[in-house]
Amino acid sequence: MAASINIDEAEAKICQKMSIPCLRPNQRTAIEEIIDKKDVFVGTKTGSGKSLTYEYIPVLFPESCVIIISPLISIMSEQCKKLTALGFTASYIGRDSCLSEIDSILRCEMDFIYASPEQLVGEMKWRDMLKSEVYQRRLKAILVDEALTVLQW
Repeated sequence: MAASINIDEAEAKICQKMSIPCLRPNQRTAIEEIIDKKDVFVGTKTGSGKSLTYEYIPVLFPESCVIIISPLISIMSEQCKKLTALGFTASYIGRDSCLSEIDSILRCEMDFIYASPEQLVGEMKWRDMLKSEVYQRRLKAILVDEALTVLQW
């Protein structure tokens, strides 16, 4: 990610795509840090807009992919529906998907891919996927959603 992105222009693009009037201060700060290639921890209450701090990535970086590690299928499903309604491509590993959707995940053709930690590291197919050339090129971020479920850092 290039640090040459102007945060005001970025905010305008993000707000237009996400149909929101403006970024909250904590969202803007997190997005600035991510654009500057820094690791970010966003810990706020439910409903405070944490997800937007990564959902903007395909807006500013077309042809990129974001992997979100999440503990619950219900969260993955809900987030995929929301992102698809906004015009993104999103799916999750473990979904009862058709072969073409699984192939799209393997070829890194999705904007967002959700997976549980067990699925992502427990199955060789998904570990190999992350090491593939296309993932090495397109993957912009790996996030842990619902970090309260992380037992050890």
